[in-house]
Amino acid sequence: MTSLAQGMAFDPPRRGPPLQQEDREDDEARALPQAWLESRLHGLSEDDFGGGVRIFSTSDLEAPEAFRDVWRSKKNKTHTHTQS
Repeated sequence: MTSLAQGMAFDPPRRGPPLQQEDREDDEARALPQAWLESRLHGLSEDDFGGGVRIFSTSDLEAPEAFRDVWRSKKNKTHTHTQS
């Protein structure tokens, strides 16, 4: 058994109603891109971009904490950034 398969075999139990197979597949499909995004932007903030930054995501990934004020996605149509 590979380490990935071993890790999946020992998934902690989830609380609440059991996930449907499709929901579990959606969660797994989002996990790798979300992890990549978090690692790619780790240690950066909107202040690191001299002229300011706005991020428009066409996926349903969650905004990393440091970019929540400037992140807009197809999932979340609102924009919460306020000018200082």
